Amino acid sequence: MIPASIFTAPTSQRYGGMATDGISLYIIGRYSAGHGIFKLNATTFALEGFCPVPAILGASWTGDIIFDGTYIYTCSVNAPTFVFQINPTTMTIVGTWSGDGTDDCSEIHLGYDAGYIYAGLYKTPGRVIQINKATMLTVAKWNGVGVGTGRITVFGGFIYAPITTGVTGVYKINPVGMVDVSSYACFPFWTGNDGVRLLVTEKQFGGADPVRYFRRVNPATMLLIDSYDNVTALGDYITWDGTYAY
Repeated sequence: MIPASIFTAPTSQRYGGMATDGISLYIIGRYSAGHGIFKLNATTFALEGFCPVPAILGASWTGDIIFDGTYIYTCSVNAPTFVFQINPTTMTIVGTWSGDGTDDCSEIHLGYDAGYIYAGLYKTPGRVIQINKATMLTVAKWNGVGVGTGRITVFGGFIYAPITTGVTGVYKINPVGMVDVSSYACFPFWTGNDGVRLLVTEKQFGGADPVRYFRRVNPATMLLIDSYDNVTALGDYITWDGTYAY
C-alpha cells in the first residue's frame, strides 16, 4: 500500500470527510484559516479550487459532505446549524439552510434523494430534517425517541436513521410525511447500504472494550439477514465500493 499521490494543504488542516463526482475529490478542511472545501484532481491530487465555508456565529466546524450529482453539500454545526449548497464548478456557496434554534447540535450526517437533502442531527431527541434542494428550506422533521442520529443512509425510497441512546435502533422513515414505519432494534452507530440491503455497524458495551458487530438487514422486513460478530477491532464506520463493505 504505497500512496500514488499525496495532497498537502496550503495551510495547517484537520481533514474531515470526502466526496467525489467521479472526476474531482472534495475534502473538508477544519479548524484553521483555510476552513472550507478543497477541490482536487482525483488522478493527480492537484488543487483545483477552494470554497471557504464560514463558521457562522457559534457554528464551530464543517461537518459531513456529499455530492448529489449536481451540487456539493456540507454543513456547520453547533449554534446555529447550517447546510451549504455548493456549485462544484465555481466552488461557491449557492444556497444555505439554517436551523430554527431547536436544530442546534454537535454533529450532522447528510443524505439525499431526487428532491431533498436529509440532515441527521445528533441531539436529544435525534432528528432528521427534510430540506428542499430547490429552496433550501425545511419541508418536514422527524424526531426520534432517543439520542442520535449517527450516520443516516437513504435508498429504496426510505431514510434509515440510527438512534444510539434511549430507545435504540435503526428507524425506517417514509419521506412522505417524515414518519417512521418500522425499525430494527440494535445498538447502532453507522448505517450504509449496498443498493439492496441495509448495512449497520453496532457497538454493545459491557466489558473492557465494546463488542462490535457488522449487520446486514432486509430493508423490506427490517429483520436481520446475517452478521459478522464479536470483533473488538471492528471500527465504527462503514462504506461500500460496489463489491465489498469496509
